[in-house]
Amino acid sequence: MGYEDDMWGVGENAETSYSKNEIDKMMSDLYEDIMAEVKEVYHTPKQGKSNYFRIHPKRVANKDLIKQKLFEYLNSGGYIDDISFKEFSEVFSGSDISKKFKQLKWSKQLNLCCYLFQELADKELITNYRIPKKIELIFGISGVSQKIKRYEDSEAGVPNNSKPIDAIVDNILNCLE
Repeated sequence: MGYEDDMWGVGENAETSYSKNEIDKMMSDLYEDIMAEVKEVYHTPKQGKSNYFRIHPKRVANKDLIKQKLFEYLNSGGYIDDISFKEFSEVFSGSDISKKFKQLKWSKQLNLCCYLFQELADKELITNYRIPKKIELIFGISGVSQKIKRYEDSEAGVPNNSKPIDAIVDNILNCLE
């Protein structure tokens, strides 16, 4: 106890900007999200559809901000059209999408959609479980795995015109800092 505890911000002299109730709420949310991910990965039948994206457990405290910013950037950039935030948010809800859900329409190069969600997973903003299948179901884009492999095998390693997608992901990360 003593200097070592204080050096790491624990112990009697530690300062925190969170109340006990806020920490309890964050821990509860994190636990629920981790358990939902475990259920998705280990209890989904092989032929079952897990047709939603899940915010990464590391980012669960910021899930609403991530969804809001992603929607704003995609909508203002003309990547998605004719959809409300409520409809967009449903694909990140952590539960299966309702039967009356209409597929989202991606308005730009199809491989940019694949690249976006791969980047979101690589930066731990969403989980990476079955991303190609989810893109196919939510956006109606076929051959997602082949599109990803094609741009990864290219000389650049990324699709043409990928800089705006990189900027979207970077801007979301900057909002979380």
